[in-house]
Amino acid sequence: MKKIPAPAFILPLFSILLPAFFPAGWAASRSTARAHLETARQSFMEEFARIDRELKKAAERLGAAGLTGGEARSALGDLFHAFACAVDCAAVDPQGRMVTVEPTPFRRFEGSDISGQEHVRRTLDLRRPVLSGTIETVEGIEATDAEHPIFGSEGAYLGSVSLLFRAEQLAAAALAPSSGQKVSSIWIMETGGRILFHPEKKRVGSNVFAGERLQADDNLRRLAERIAADPGGRDDALGTVWTSVSLYGTAWRLVVDEES
Repeated sequence: MKKIPAPAFILPLFSILLPAFFPAGWAASRSTARAHLETARQSFMEEFARIDRELKKAAERLGAAGLTGGEARSALGDLFHAFACAVDCAAVDPQGRMVTVEPTPFRRFEGSDISGQEHVRRTLDLRRPVLSGTIETVEGIEATDAEHPIFGSEGAYLGSVSLLFRAEQLAAAALAPSSGQKVSSIWIMETGGRILFHPEKKRVGSNVFAGERLQADDNLRRLAERIAADPGGRDDALGTVWTSVSLYGTAWRLVVDEES
């Protein structure tokens, strides 16, 4: 079937709107862009697997030692030091209270009730690992939380272990070794549209659906909706390709521009 070219007005218009999402001067060949994206996806999968592995290890130690005491602090401290992007780590009891928190500067938050946070509620109710979206934390920052259930030696549910981290820092670490190209080849967003990582730092934390330019252009809006809804895809007219990585059922979109 003969491919129908995109209307001539779309590409010039998108070239005007492109800076809302992609840094100026950023372009890669199709093959290079896709290869870079796949390499980055693999890097994220490895990092997410490491989070899962370290959380399981901490949960096992807490299950054996309990949620408080020296061994509990040691388990949480080791979890914290395993990730440069970590903010703090906590043992959370079945009522949703952070009973032990590390490192030392964050111990003042011990006793804080986080049961009202949706992802914590899911962990407590379902007793399964959960990765949150970006949340407002009791520590007074915006961050992402990975929670893993804790079970005692007899199988009793004791609570959960929390790894609170900065998604932007995790993304930068995962992307840095992924390619000889600049990290600026990729930006990352949650399925709700919030930008987790972007080479233009001022865009981190903004929502792609809230931009005036997006609202004014149907083609760009439809592309953003596709990226949010579909785990992976390509838009030939606008020269964009994306894929996904996920942990505990929560997905992030990795997006790159491809220009021939």
